[in-house]
Order: sequence, then C-alpha cells, then structure tokens
Amino acid sequence: MGAPNGGAGARPWLVELGGPAGAGKSTISDAIALASPTARDLSLYGLPKRFLLLSGLALLPTLLAAAFSRHPLNLEEMAYMIRLGALMRAVRDAGRRGYRLILIDEGPIFALSWFEVNAARNGERWWTRWRNRVVTEWGAMLDGIVRMDAADSVLTRRIRTRPNPHPVKHLKDREVHDFEASFRVAFDRVVPAFVATRPVPVRTLRTDGSHVENSIHLLRRTIEEMQRGN
Repeated sequence: MGAPNGGAGARPWLVELGGPAGAGKSTISDAIALASPTARDLSLYGLPKRFLLLSGLALLPTLLAAAFSRHPLNLEEMAYMIRLGALMRAVRDAGRRGYRLILIDEGPIFALSWFEVNAARNGERWWTRWRNRVVTEWGAMLDGIVRMDAADSVLTRRIRTRPNPHPVKHLKDREVHDFEASFRVAFDRVVPAFVATRPVPVRTLRTDGSHVENSIHLLRRTIEEMQRGN
C-alpha cells in the first residue's frame, strides 16, 4: 500500500489487536487498511529486511547475554525478538509517512504472550531487562488494545478451514481448545503490564458472527470510542 498524502509528523493512533488464533485479527485489520488510505496494518511478519537487520544489531548485547545464560535462546525465540524490534521501526516509519491509524496484528502483546506460553524465562536478568524494555517502549506508544475472541468451536473451524498453515491446524479439537486457552491466560498476564505504564484503554470484541463486515464495523466503532475517550 502506498503512503497517504500529507499529515506526516503527527503521531498516529496505534492499536494492537490481540486474541487467540482464528479470532479474525488479520482479516479485519487488512480490510480496514484497504478501505482507508490513512490506515496501515502491520504485524511481526513481512517486515523490511533493513529493519530486521537494524533490530538484530541493536539486540546483540541481549543475544550474547542469553547465549551464556542457563537457557540459551533457540532460533525461533531470537526471531521473535528481532521481529519485534523491526516492527517498532516499521511503526515509526509509517508515522513519518503520514498514516493516521496503525493496526498491529501480532505485536508486542502477542510476542510476550508467545514467550509466556512457549518459553518463559522468569528470574533471568537479561530476560527481565529485555521484557521490561519492551513493555516500557511499547507502552509509551500504544493508544489502545482490542482483545478479539470467539467461541472455541468457531476458532477451531476457522483455523482448520483457512488456507495458511498453523501449528495446531491438524490437532484434535481438545488440543486446539487448550492451545487457545493458554494464550488467553497469557494475555491476562501480559496486558496489565502495558496498562500499568499508562492508562491505555482495553476493549473486548467478539467475532463469533459469520459476517466479517459486522466485525469490521464493530472494530471501527470501538476505535472511534477509544479516540473520544469513551
């Protein structure tokens, strides 16, 4: 998507869409960005290589500290950390280009929740420093958090029927439900850390209905309400 005309300089309104897989985060954020030339959707994936490189270089001290710790990072964990730094650079770049609304599907809240589920490292100083830095830096930027969710049966059906792969796509229903529940618990732990940095509004949006247009309308209205301070 090309950048909008004018408006560069002022900070855009930044909202992360959080929630379990299948909640509709990508579908809805993509649709809003396509419909508005001043809206941009970003995620941890598909980021410019130059931002990934800069992020990796900035993370070198942390990665070295982790390498000599009791539980060194694996490649997937390092990738999440590097992508998160690259995402911040992409957000700032979008602001310079004049976008007024940035929707993040799988951003800092998702990344820290992913670590909670897959690789929590409580007690290690390098990890605590990095996590606190993520919360502080992103907490100062986030203007809203929207937790999207739907019934387990709906989420499972969406995961199974969408074309893109997913780690739990071919697991039994109970295993998929447990996976979704683990992320809900992680979100419950992670979101308050960001809210504690400043009073970021948090809203919940159910997407159980089959009409994507209705969910898009609800998200637009939710963001407008947050912008008005409601």
